[in-house]
Amino acid sequence: ERKSWAAERKRLEAATAKWVKKSTEDTRLLLEEQALTRQLVDNQQQLRDQIAELKATAADMQEQIRDLTFFISTQKALGEEQSADNELCGASIVGVAEPAPPRGKGKGKRRIPRR
Repeated sequence: ERKSWAAERKRLEAATAKWVKKSTEDTRLLLEEQALTRQLVDNQQQLRDQIAELKATAADMQEQIRDLTFFISTQKALGEEQSADNELCGASIVGVAEPAPPRGKGKGKRRIPRR
């Protein structure tokens, strides 16, 4: 009977050692996975921050492009005006008077006499 108990004890100790080893390995893997998850979450937040910065930069650049486009078109229009003014330099500009509208009684608003 003692031998059977000793054999049983050895079997149980071996099984226990096996489960302790498995538990330790599982704990190590869990800790690694948790650390990796934290790192991924941190990286994700950094990427979100970078995206927000890039969007702000893109919006600023679009505004600068709009301003430059307006500036260039205004400079071009001014240049065209100046070249048109240079063509007229030394020339006489004579205006033509518009004919006066005919005077006469036409149908206008009727006035209602006051009482």
